[in-house]
Amino acid sequence: MMNDNSYIEFVFRDYVIKKIVFNDLPENGKVHLDKKGELVTYDQYRDFYESIRSCTR
Repeated sequence: MMNDNSYIEFVFRDYVIKKIVFNDLPENGKVHLDKKGELVTYDQYRDFYESIRSCTR
């Protein structure tokens, strides 16, 4: 169930993890990913992918 604290998390290899509250999503639907900060490694991406792949909700 979505509420005011619900967010979407973008995890993409070689980019910084980005979390955006659903209410703050841009109207045009475009999200800018950044390479400034701690970048997601291949292993981190695979761990994330495997965790959401088995998600049933």
